[in-house]
Amino acid sequence: MANAPGTLPPLPRIGLNFQVPDQHQPISWLGYGPHENYPDRRTSACFLPLAAAAGRDDHTVHFPDGNGLRCDTKRWTGGRWHVAGDFHFSVQPYSTAQLMETDHWHRMKPENGVWIALDAQHMGIGGDDSWTPSVLQQWLLLETQWQYQLTIHFPNNNRGRQPPTLQA
Repeated sequence: MANAPGTLPPLPRIGLNFQVPDQHQPISWLGYGPHENYPDRRTSACFLPLAAAAGRDDHTVHFPDGNGLRCDTKRWTGGRWHVAGDFHFSVQPYSTAQLMETDHWHRMKPENGVWIALDAQHMGIGGDDSWTPSVLQQWLLLETQWQYQLTIHFPNNNRGRQPPTLQA
């Protein structure tokens, strides 16, 4: 049975998520930081060139969950990977699947490499006060169609061809 239009919950994010080998090199970006920030939580973040250790920015909350988002990024470099566009990003040592399936940090299993999320949009995280923990309407992703464009320069193994441009 199909759901009636408009009855599905809003998506938490729109974008790409992929795993790459851990290159043990810092990442750098032009965007908001230096700390994690979200569309509804970036007042204290500054827009400037920044750098950090890749995939080590996680802070432990009570239950496993993704974190470390950086908003409104224009350029991102991680080892030999380069991304340009208008996007949000995070680099995590765990997959989204493992974060969703595991209920305690001590049960998390190390993964090979790091997971990179390049998002066109990301909903807010809410919690504006202690009695209404839901996300305000203005920070929900309510559209039904999305389009964005990134240029991703992969490591030089494409034998002189132009790096691919992905549209999601």
